[in-house]
Amino acid sequence: PPLAPEVFASAFANFCAKANVHPEPAQLKRDGRQINLHQLHVEVMNMGTSFRIGNNDDTWAVIGGKLGFVQFPASDAEPAKCSPSMAAHLHHVYKQYLAMFDSTYIHSIVRRKNDMRMDPTQLNEFMKYASVPAQELRARGIPEVAIKWIESHRPILQRHIQQQQEYRA
Repeated sequence: PPLAPEVFASAFANFCAKANVHPEPAQLKRDGRQINLHQLHVEVMNMGTSFRIGNNDDTWAVIGGKLGFVQFPASDAEPAKCSPSMAAHLHHVYKQYLAMFDSTYIHSIVRRKNDMRMDPTQLNEFMKYASVPAQELRARGIPEVAIKWIESHRPILQRHIQQQQEYRA
């Protein structure tokens, strides 16, 4: 799923600082309009990520239409599209500024899902500790590696507990 605007802004700023990426204002302005990198991220993710889109010029034209760079209005059979040159420019901007960011983001999701794969009894045990502060876990003699895992996955564990409770209700 695409990132929310505030999460994207923070994560992308951190990524840019670490990866030494500096979006050029001139690259982000076209046809007198600003290219919104968050919205570009959203549309690419909604289209199935850049791995699925690849070099499909028609898909990039649809993304351009969704970003408001409409040259060809929507019809009964086709969505709104931008010009071929704008589609190529959006693809270039995406590859230059967002491709590595989105790839890192997708890999982090996959890693998180893989981290959550464990034996169900161990997961249930960890879920019992989802609302227990780290200090108390240490006082109970829980191993530090388990505490670190619980701390890093606490929101996911709590969300899972809430979903279970809603399901049971």
